[in-house]
Amino acid sequence: MDIPIRKSWGQNFIIDKNTINKIVKIINPQIDEEIIEIGPGRGAITMPLLDKVQSIVAIEIDPLLTQYLKDKNKSNLIVENIDFMDWSPSFKNKRRVIGNLPYYISSPIIFKLIKDERFNEIIIMLQKELGIRMLANEGNKDYSRMSVMAQTFCEIKYETDISKNIFNPKPNVDSCIISLKRKKSDLDFEKYSKYIRYAFQHKRKKIKNNLKNYISQEGLEKFGERRAQDISVEEYIETFNKYFF
Repeated sequence: MDIPIRKSWGQNFIIDKNTINKIVKIINPQIDEEIIEIGPGRGAITMPLLDKVQSIVAIEIDPLLTQYLKDKNKSNLIVENIDFMDWSPSFKNKRRVIGNLPYYISSPIIFKLIKDERFNEIIIMLQKELGIRMLANEGNKDYSRMSVMAQTFCEIKYETDISKNIFNPKPNVDSCIISLKRKKSDLDFEKYSKYIRYAFQHKRKKIKNNLKNYISQEGLEKFGERRAQDISVEEYIETFNKYFF
């Protein structure tokens, strides 16, 4: 089947077997597990994984690629033709999710993944710049809302660099693989997410300007003179629990 490459969906397909083997090794599939895969494409990672896991549910936005994978007639592969952002999981047990995230929508996908506690481990390929941002600490120029949210709810590991040369078509930037393992947390995700969004809405302004309508006077007095990028994840959690209303 001759399937056109859709740039509007950020399609870049892995064509290097050594890289595929490296990624499968990082995933470390277990024979009794059910994996969720975002954007399987032509199945470069999907197919070698199928022999090593119980099943894969693959979420693919492209109807032609969906049919291409269905035509493989793999009994332990379920392919759903839907945008992952519109997909509502029906399972209740915890599962791992893997995927090669399109650059243009990586951040919303990551926020959706870390919000849903059913995804207990996330292994994703994404733009290297975003991967670095997720791991950045306070005081670093790359420290952002994404850094705080990801590190609050997950243990994050930078697994490996991925060269742009192993894709067809070749993207303009290099990628990386990041793994996230969920932490135990009793934070209200929606409220905390709003809190961090307010804090970072004007990165150059002091916190007292960004959060003056959202935290108590005591909180403003404690750290209101600092800027969002200079406050650690631990401090954000502490101040949210004590001062956010």
